[in-house]
Amino acid sequence: MSIPTRTALWLGVAPVIFVATQASAQVVESPARPAANGNAPAQPVVSDDIVVTATKSGEQQLQKVPLAISAFSGAALETRGAVSLADVAKLTPGFNYTFNTVWAISSIRGIGTNNVFAGGDPSTTLQVDGVYYGRPTGANLDFVDVDRVEVLRGPQGTLYGRNAIGGTTNVITRDPTNELGGMVRGTLGNYALRRLEGEISVPIVSDLVSASIAGRISRRDGYIEELNPALPDQWNERREAVRGKIKITPSANLKLILAADYNHANEYYAPFNIRRSPVTPDGQDPGFFQTAQDAPDRDRMQQWGVSLRAEWDLGGATLTSITAYRHSFTTLESDLDFTELPLFHTRQFPEYQSQWSQEFNIAGKAGPVSYVAGLFGYRERVFSFYNASLFESLLITQGMTAITKSVAAFGQADYELVPGLKFTLGLRYTIDRKSAVNVDGTQSFDPPGAEGGLTSDLTQQAAGVSEIFRGRNIRRALTPKFGIQYQATPDILAYASITRGFKSGGYNLLISPSSIDAAEYGPETVWAYEAGLKTRIAPLNGTLNLAGFYYDYKGLQINQFIFLPDSVAQLVSNAKAANIKGVEAELALHPSQVVDVGGALAYLDARYKGNFPAIDNFTNTVIDPDGKRLNDAPKWAGNAYLQLNVPVVLSTAHLRVEGIYKSKVYYTPLNDIRLGANGRLLLNGSLVLDLANAPIQIGVRANNITNKKYIVATYYGFTAGAQPGEPRTVLGFISYKF
Repeated sequence: MSIPTRTALWLGVAPVIFVATQASAQVVESPARPAANGNAPAQPVVSDDIVVTATKSGEQQLQKVPLAISAFSGAALETRGAVSLADVAKLTPGFNYTFNTVWAISSIRGIGTNNVFAGGDPSTTLQVDGVYYGRPTGANLDFVDVDRVEVLRGPQGTLYGRNAIGGTTNVITRDPTNELGGMVRGTLGNYALRRLEGEISVPIVSDLVSASIAGRISRRDGYIEELNPALPDQWNERREAVRGKIKITPSANLKLILAADYNHANEYYAPFNIRRSPVTPDGQDPGFFQTAQDAPDRDRMQQWGVSLRAEWDLGGATLTSITAYRHSFTTLESDLDFTELPLFHTRQFPEYQSQWSQEFNIAGKAGPVSYVAGLFGYRERVFSFYNASLFESLLITQGMTAITKSVAAFGQADYELVPGLKFTLGLRYTIDRKSAVNVDGTQSFDPPGAEGGLTSDLTQQAAGVSEIFRGRNIRRALTPKFGIQYQATPDILAYASITRGFKSGGYNLLISPSSIDAAEYGPETVWAYEAGLKTRIAPLNGTLNLAGFYYDYKGLQINQFIFLPDSVAQLVSNAKAANIKGVEAELALHPSQVVDVGGALAYLDARYKGNFPAIDNFTNTVIDPDGKRLNDAPKWAGNAYLQLNVPVVLSTAHLRVEGIYKSKVYYTPLNDIRLGANGRLLLNGSLVLDLANAPIQIGVRANNITNKKYIVATYYGFTAGAQPGEPRTVLGFISYKF
């Protein structure tokens, strides 16, 4: 990171710290922030009180929305110590989340993809303040000044459309307010964790202009010991983020919000250090949290964006415009044989992405009809290339430029036939245009040091790189929704729906002249049938929500690593079909001021249907996956928590324990446990003190208390490797809110 950029980030946090230390006599309460003594309230908010905007028709109580949604307020995220989408996934039934180096990989109810390269799209989407993030790197960021997070489980083909075939996550950040308020927090932990974060909202012109800024800087040493003394330890943390907003309300019926954000990371990651192949050609046998490599695994990520949201109250309807631009750059270096031998090395793998998006929507009510209608436009350009050396005798260069243009029109209406009984009809029409140009080159050479051989310049490309493929396609899709809901009593909502999800096809980045017939793959679709029940348990001040579903999933895109005669490739192809069915339950109870208890449980049966050319990575032969489980689709997953809120001397103590369970999963159609993970139960705990007479909070948290060794991802390159989950981590923090 350049000196000016680092300085800008510090300037984003420093004013927060300064104002916090100067404003102890000016503590105010803001509706957008926790009140009382400035900390998260001692009495947790139950689901019935959480407000969501998932239906794009304004604010609604979560328990009144006929969707399977897991929602977490900013205060609830703080209580759980959740700082990223990975943390939210652990608390959400059916939501699985991991990383492939700089790329986030997520699935909801068995629908997801590990195809993270240029030319492809995610299957579960991320929206931040209504802005669609087109690349998997966009989800690899920490929360900054978050008001709430909403996870919509199941296809969202009508209102969200673009690639939300598995579901979508809405992250809503706090808007500036007309009152001074903010927070500063410092955190220290094992592995030399140091984290500083802060946020502040300031009125500039009363009732006309207000602004906010929030930032975070985080450092941590690696928890994977590198046995090669020439290389650093792996899985460290070195991140910075800043977000700013300006809100302008020129009139009572018009609101403008201009937002900008910047995120940066420069880290060592060793994603697959656990050796799963039967032989270790370098003779090393590293431990679970050790690795031995001849080259570092390193990633750099930089992304930023700006957006303008305008809302007009038309009297009976609200017109909203969201205009956004985003840019991201990532690059990585990776030792893909996971050994100290120079066998297979990704020397450089950069990706440059830029996107424009525009959405107009109008939401309102006319008699018994509530409606949302809108237009969406999107343009993305991604350029990526891949330099790798194989056996120090072959240099491989592959690259792609992919352009996506998408437009859609959508509408959804709820008609209340009689009080409490509503019917829903929605429809989206999407046109996706994609084009791609792929280049390839290979060069044989003498060992390094010899004339014409491999140099130390990681950007060195093979001689004779040339275009091998050029493609263009257009895809059209109708994604309807049919629904019914019945508010049987004020405490019971029953609903059922039929929805269709669609994800466009794409182009493979890592191909060679011998595999250009596989350069393009087709779209995937799903028909989803769901029924649910949302209930409030008044005597225990809580909620119990249930959902059951069945998916008919066609053309799912499967990413596989294969060896070719002249190269290696990671190719996506379309499987015939899959059937997915499952049941989910979420419980939250607050029977007294002292006790909080709850959790979630998900059962999932997700299996391939029909044959397709799946690869046995260990033999590079074709297998029949019919009846095998989908990738990262555990049969059982869940979490449970107990929190005690106890008055102690001059404070309130919040003691929390929670367990997170996930049963056995596989990461390839092979369903071989060497490319999978056994079940695990993780235990976390925290103790937080809210001081009675000061807006100060002090706490300690421990994750993976038992130091459970578990796997979160696998990969087959030259050999098989697995990525460990985090070991036991302990941290302490102190925060001041005003």
